[in-house]
Amino acid sequence: MFAALKKKWLALGAALIVLIAAGGVACWQRTPLLAWYAVRGLAAADESQRPRWVEKVRRLDRAAWPRLVECLCQSDERCVANAAAALASISKPWPADDARWTELGSLLTDRFAHMTVLGQEAALRLECDWLRAERGGAAARDGAGRLLRAAVRVAEKSVRARALELAVLLPAQAGQPELLNVERELARQHLRDGETANRVCAVQLAMLPGVDLKKEIVPLLEDGAPEVRRAAMLAIGHLYGDQQPEVIATEDLLRWLHDTDDDVRRICEAALRGRGLQDEHLRIGRLVTDTRATVRLQVLDSIRSNPDLEPGIWLRTLTHDPAPEVRIAAVRAAAEYGTVDLSDRIDQMARSDPSPTVCQLARYYLNYPKSRTNRMLQP
Repeated sequence: MFAALKKKWLALGAALIVLIAAGGVACWQRTPLLAWYAVRGLAAADESQRPRWVEKVRRLDRAAWPRLVECLCQSDERCVANAAAALASISKPWPADDARWTELGSLLTDRFAHMTVLGQEAALRLECDWLRAERGGAAARDGAGRLLRAAVRVAEKSVRARALELAVLLPAQAGQPELLNVERELARQHLRDGETANRVCAVQLAMLPGVDLKKEIVPLLEDGAPEVRRAAMLAIGHLYGDQQPEVIATEDLLRWLHDTDDDVRRICEAALRGRGLQDEHLRIGRLVTDTRATVRLQVLDSIRSNPDLEPGIWLRTLTHDPAPEVRIAAVRAAAEYGTVDLSDRIDQMARSDPSPTVCQLARYYLNYPKSRTNRMLQP
């Protein structure tokens, strides 16, 4: 009887040990189990259910990160969107100097290559949102830089478009040559992108300090999309002077005063005013760049009637006019205008103008007697 009682107590003791051990394991695994349960519920939640599950996941903080990032590796759009919403909610209260910015940024970068296209787009959007809201300070910017370097290795167009957006929000510093090279290459590629929005974004990126692709923006002033022409004009139209090197000459900007888009014309006019042109200059600028030769010839009347204008600039411009009759009129006026010396240009025209008639008249006016100055220009 004593032996049986002993066995009974031993069995009870063993059971108690098992229960205690099980309880310890359950307590130790409680948070991972809760994370598994909460993220599983979140992944399947519809839009109306999402806030409740996001709140459950938010309370778990770090414990939920790995499973949320794994959701970004799924192809289900709802799962990806819900996980991104939870990551945004978790990070919302973090101060800029919180170490979690670095930890989460590293996790996103480490798993980026394993994410689906949807997940990669979501990760890049998260980084963009953090930068726009100026969240996370230097740690968030460092994380965004690492993610950007991972993203440019992806061939998918939609991912590269998000990478381009992130690059615009992430000006590289002088001490980040690798990041600068990434941003410069992104800009070059997308200045020729087939998507209008990407070309606009590439213009903005090309203007960032260190990227500095201003001259490569100039061809986009001819872009078929007005949004792109506006961005290009905003970017380079104001660049003029010692502090801001000119990438397009003032006289070359004038023809955008005739652009078919109201905003491009407005931005162009503002840029020209910023370069010192006044109302009368702009009026003549519109004349000299008009598509009709008869209108361009009216510049000569404006010069005659306005002694305050500098005639040499406008006459030199007219000597490059596509219409031979305009070039001839400009050469004749320059030769008869005593204060204007266009001998270098007239000599060039005498030797190489495509029109034999213009060549002949240029040779004549090259030796035009200065004593007859202004006779033909009197009103």
